[in-house]
Amino acid sequence: MHSLNIYFVIYLLSLISFFVVFFNKQLAFFCSLFVAGLSFLLAAFRAEKFPDYEEYVSIFNSVSNSAIFSDGFFQAHGELGFKIIIKLLSMFGSDPLLLMIMMSLLSFVILVFICKEHDLNFSVVWLVYYSNSFLLKDLAAIRNSVASLLVVYVLLNLWTRRALYAAMFSAFCFQYFSFLALGPAFFYRKKAFLLLIPILFFIYPLLNFNNLIYIFGSVGMLAQYNGSDFIDPSQYSSFAAVFRATFFLFSALFILREQKNVKINILLLSVFFSIVSYLVFSEIPVLSQRIGGYFISVDAFLASYFLSIRSRRVLGAFLVFFYSFVMFYFNVTTRDFLMVSYESIF
Repeated sequence: MHSLNIYFVIYLLSLISFFVVFFNKQLAFFCSLFVAGLSFLLAAFRAEKFPDYEEYVSIFNSVSNSAIFSDGFFQAHGELGFKIIIKLLSMFGSDPLLLMIMMSLLSFVILVFICKEHDLNFSVVWLVYYSNSFLLKDLAAIRNSVASLLVVYVLLNLWTRRALYAAMFSAFCFQYFSFLALGPAFFYRKKAFLLLIPILFFIYPLLNFNNLIYIFGSVGMLAQYNGSDFIDPSQYSSFAAVFRATFFLFSALFILREQKNVKINILLLSVFFSIVSYLVFSEIPVLSQRIGGYFISVDAFLASYFLSIRSRRVLGAFLVFFYSFVMFYFNVTTRDFLMVSYESIF
């Protein structure tokens, strides 16, 4: 079966589950839960041609074949906690598929847990999440996918110890820069976010890979990506960032502004920080996709608040559908890795 057919069927099932919300919320939840579980199973058994697949296989083999805390263990790519997790997994077998299954299961559990803990409409969250975050993260950058969900958990629990622990866990195991999720707490309370965007655009002319190499030298991540496609600006498309900015600005003006909810304000601030990061670092895609990507899952959880105002549920439902359709269509028609066939699996 061609992958595009699979993606379309899953999107259609997710969309149907979303509309069931208006008739039976509990049934919609279980329908969406089933579709989401099926999707994460698909992610676990992804084809070898997907981005980063070979890299994760290499990491798994390197870590599993090295003694813990040996030179080979430390030389393998990835965060220390991530390599410890791989070492523990290798006790159950030597197949890298174990890692893919565990990461997909972890994303699925965190996604459901956040919705249940904060009483968010899972059908709404899943439809929006699938159309963008799932296709770009769970089918490609699996560490970033888990980190981006933990970022959402941090944002929804800001100013609590749980947020700090979640940020520490994410930074230790999945993405070092996950501590960026704590930024909105400072910017929001100090009203410093009013200065954030002007500052970022002020330094915009200085942001290109050659300047970074000149200032910091070819060290660390810079050396790793120097000369690769990850620093080629032609690999970057501003459509998604511009669309998200326009969409959430409209949503903030016509729906979200009526809700006096600190969590909504935090999520909105994070979405716009993500968008600005994508635009400002557009000359260095590896940075724009990593920094902005940490907050990409926020979109789905923010969208769940669109149906909170009963008098505007129709507008909210249309916005959820519109966002999901545009992002789904954009991703499946522009991301080459999503064209991979799944015939070897199904």
